[in-house]
Amino acid sequence: MFALGKLGSRELTVHSDLDLVFVYDGDPADARRFERHQKFVRTVQDLLSKTTAAGSAYKIDTRLRPEGRMGALAIPLLAFERYLRERAEIWERMAWTRCRAVCGDVALAERVQRAVDEFVYGPWSDEIPAFARHVRKRIERELAREAGGGRLDLKRGHGGLVDIDFLLQVLQIREGREREEFRVAGARRLLAALPDTSFLATGDGDALRDAYGFLRNLETVLRIDSDTDGGAIATDPATLEPLARRLAAPLSGTELLERYRATTAQVRAIYEAGMDRLQ
Repeated sequence: MFALGKLGSRELTVHSDLDLVFVYDGDPADARRFERHQKFVRTVQDLLSKTTAAGSAYKIDTRLRPEGRMGALAIPLLAFERYLRERAEIWERMAWTRCRAVCGDVALAERVQRAVDEFVYGPWSDEIPAFARHVRKRIERELAREAGGGRLDLKRGHGGLVDIDFLLQVLQIREGREREEFRVAGARRLLAALPDTSFLATGDGDALRDAYGFLRNLETVLRIDSDTDGGAIATDPATLEPLARRLAAPLSGTELLERYRATTAQVRAIYEAGMDRLQ
């Protein structure tokens, strides 16, 4: 069993989904064994996400598996390796930078990780940063919904967490081909020991670390406060007062809004400059 997303990068927060992919070693033509593994995954999903009187533990998301919703819940190793070689796309290279084995046979996990590394850190193309920028613009335009001016989306909005994640994932793909130290799962771990790179200007690594910590702290407090997986704040300082007072370093609503705007403006500038260099 492999974790991606926030579980893969050891960055789970309140209301985080568990992004899981299941791979088994066996003959892809063995129908009985194939169905046993599908049943096992359905059982795991039910145990972890079933609603009880005490609530549910986690929401399980298996859409990052090969072929997404159309693919098998558990995939044979040979089919998995073939998929990565022949059909996997750029967005999957980005997503699999967060791959981490969390359960199962060690030898199988090592073989899967080798296949993932060959895929993620394979040949470089300028299409990778171009694709990431295109997808980033769509996310901001279609999902963040900041255009109306009444809300700010911490994750998907202008200068939000996705800016940091996408820049670092593309940077990992580029640099990780030759440098083992870039093969780290997750933004926080990479930022904590960001190696020297010509693709970030002096001081940008420190700025991204501070911004990531601030935005993730704000996101966590917001999720605890709302008891949802939402991540948007109002643009009215008075409305922000209760949230601002609950941060690790309490602020006024006006101070929070000013810091948020300054932080996201800096993140966007670093993101654009970094992507320019990577292309």
